[in-house]
This record gives sequence, structure tokens and C-alpha cells, in this order.
Amino acid sequence: MAKKYNHFIPRNDAERGRWSYNFGEKVPVYADVLNLPAELVTLVATLTGSVTDKTNKVTIKYQEYQEALSAKNGLDGNELSELVRIAGIIKRSTGYTDNIGRDLGIVGTSTNIDTNYVKPVLKAETFPGFVAITFNKAQQLGVCLYARIKGTVGWELLGRPRVSPFKDRRELGTDGIAETREYMGVCWNGEEEFGQQSDIVFTLFGG
Repeated sequence: MAKKYNHFIPRNDAERGRWSYNFGEKVPVYADVLNLPAELVTLVATLTGSVTDKTNKVTIKYQEYQEALSAKNGLDGNELSELVRIAGIIKRSTGYTDNIGRDLGIVGTSTNIDTNYVKPVLKAETFPGFVAITFNKAQQLGVCLYARIKGTVGWELLGRPRVSPFKDRRELGTDGIAETREYMGVCWNGEEEFGQQSDIVFTLFGG
């Protein structure tokens, strides 16, 4: 079985793209010092260009997916909210009956949720210039999203997003030094937090 000596290559797509770009840019700088033949430098340029191009395509497709997902999630606060309002008008009509409501699909079922145990689920992923935090808000209005640098103790409130994903675009604490960012969320009803804290998720962010 062939061995793969690729331990220095980042596993994250965005970081791998930055690594490839840097490698392709720097090899020609050191080519003379390292006595690298021109054909090898050209090969490096071809390979790193291909890696960067393919990685960028993945990033663009993911961003397009996130934008489409965000638009879909926004239905809760736009088109669907307006349809709920119209359903309310229909239900208040003097001619309304339960049979009509069932035929229109506007007779809901009630469920009891113990808000003491409601817990959001987060996922963090790094992209060039930002960290995308996707979240499942457990059928609640939104989440209070907190962040901190790994190894620190205080949580910073990033916001109270209602639509996933949330993009953390904060700059690095120290230019050029990557940092591990941790995230935690709690459900929010528009006035206060409630339920259980999410599990802490983290990702390495390099700017």
C-alpha cells in the first residue's frame, strides 16, 4: 500500500485552498535557492492552481447553498407568516367550518414542549473571511449565539439570529495568527433565553 506523506496539508477545504495558494506563490520565490528545475516549478503552479480552483468551486457552491437555505428559512418570517395571517382571516369568517378548515389544511395540532429541556444544535465551519454557524433552533423563535477563543473563560454574545446560518465575520485577535473559536447557543423567544445550552462546537479560523 502506498504511503501518503500529506500530514502538513490542512483537512478543511478553505484552509487547504489557502495553503495551496501560498505554496504555489512561494515555491518560485525559493526556486533558485533550492535549485529547483523550471519544469518542477511549472508543475507546482499547475497542481496548486488546480487545487485552488477546485476548492474555490466547492466554497462557491457551499455559499450558494447557504444563501438558498437562508432564503428558504426566511419563509418563516415572510411568505409563510402572511399565509398564516390569511388563514386567520378565513377562520374568522362566518361561513367557516371545521370541515372547510381540514380541507384547506389549516387545522393544526397542538403539542406541549417542556421549554426547560429545549436545546439547540450548532455546527461551525470555516470559510475565507468568516465562520458559518448553522443551527437547529428546536422549533423556537431563534437562538442567542455566544463565542469565545478556546482557552478563555468569558462568552461574548454575537447576536440573536432567527435564520441559519449566522456568519461570524470578526477579525483575528492578532493579525496572521489563527485562532480556535468556540461557539455555544441557547434558545430565545424574543424576550429571554430558556432551555439548555447547546453543546460547544469549535473551528480553527485563520482569517
